[in-house]
Amino acid sequence: MANRVTYDDYSLFIRGERVFIFSGESHLHLLPATDLWLDVFQKTKGLCFNTVSYYVYWAPLEGEEGVYVADGIFAFEPFLDAAKQAGIYLLARPGPVSSLGDTDLYVLQSQHINAEASGGGFPGWLQRINGQLRTRAPGYLSATDNYITNTGAIIAKAQVANGGPIILVQPEIEVSGAVGAIDGFTDLTYFAYVKQKWYNAGIIVLLTQKDAWAQGLFASG
Repeated sequence: MANRVTYDDYSLFIRGERVFIFSGESHLHLLPATDLWLDVFQKTKGLCFNTVSYYVYWAPLEGEEGVYVADGIFAFEPFLDAAKQAGIYLLARPGPVSSLGDTDLYVLQSQHINAEASGGGFPGWLQRINGQLRTRAPGYLSATDNYITNTGAIIAKAQVANGGPIILVQPEIEVSGAVGAIDGFTDLTYFAYVKQKWYNAGIIVLLTQKDAWAQGLFASG
């Protein structure tokens, strides 16, 4: 348990040490230049931040349904290694939905990330599946499996328990923001499915969540 991330009412504990999180944000797909990542993390550390949160961009990783490719500028490892070298903890935000910013109907039902990503970061082929995105629809759940399994395996290797920098993982975000606008929201059965998929992929760090407002949907853990 000494290598696990735990918490009390005041802060996280990382490797048994109390840590207050001061986090910035940086995303692999916004700076596809691996040689610059260490510099970014070192400057972040120099500004007295100890953590960086980052989105995972699904579209280039699985541009063709069922074919997962994470190499070249889309490889995770150089980013993860640079964070570790700089002494920065990471909050991984792989989704399958990570950020919500716009308010139009399409985005509310299907956004993956909002960090200047075409289609919200979702691969285009998702628009051809049978079923409402971000719900328990079997077609959508099945479509997320390959992405979560492969992305989860990479994240799992880089968890703090394995000597890596990842201390938290955030699945989904702000689905309650679509309540009343999209049928089927908020679907806690869907959340339970996604949560279990990340656990099955090897995630043992704490899962965190950001809701659109304080509805208490995740208060019980």
